[in-house]
Amino acid sequence: KNSSNKHLPIQANDADIYTTRALNLIDETQKTRRWGHGRNRSARAQQQRTVTNRFGPIAPLFFYPLLEGFMKSKDNVSIWGGANGSRLMSSFLVTLSTLAQSAGNHPGTNVLAADLFDLAWSFRDAEIAEVRVSVLVAFATSIAFLPLDFLLQKLYGADGDSFPGYLKKTAIGDSDRNCRELATAITKNVSTSLGGLGSDFVCRDQIITGGKWESHHPKRIDLYLLDD
Repeated sequence: KNSSNKHLPIQANDADIYTTRALNLIDETQKTRRWGHGRNRSARAQQQRTVTNRFGPIAPLFFYPLLEGFMKSKDNVSIWGGANGSRLMSSFLVTLSTLAQSAGNHPGTNVLAADLFDLAWSFRDAEIAEVRVSVLVAFATSIAFLPLDFLLQKLYGADGDSFPGYLKKTAIGDSDRNCRELATAITKNVSTSLGGLGSDFVCRDQIITGGKWESHHPKRIDLYLLDD
């Protein structure tokens, strides 16, 4: 038994790799997705003529057994506690994100994305930076496939714990560079994508009144626009 590996830390370059992959996905999403207009139809038709995603239909067979295993063992400190537990959690979230992304535009991917988002939300304030990075990777992946109504539900927060509030706090105040970079990119991605919804949906600086996130139009979404 090699005791020197008992508390093996997460490799620093893993976080950089995860961040780069997520930023690439965000960049691709910005180029192709605009809620209200849909994806570029000619590009999508071309893709459908040339590529068939065989993984999409069976992605849940991989995704949900992993999720079930976590739910059954989440209270086991010997598995999820300490440095090794943080490393496992980071890899776990990234693995689920990879499965959801690999499922592509299959009709069931939006369900995977919603479940991934909800799971990641539970760990958004993790103490270990690498876990927070993997949470943001999961958010970046989910947003690429989430249905609009689900995303709007997350954006209309009644308090500072809303998704926009979390992104703002992370982009400005997180101690980890990768977290700040990912939060900024996700915010700009959502703002740009929602811009395709028309004049009823305005992306601008969030107004804070009495400590709450305030919307001044029943159909208006107010998002932080972060400075470069």
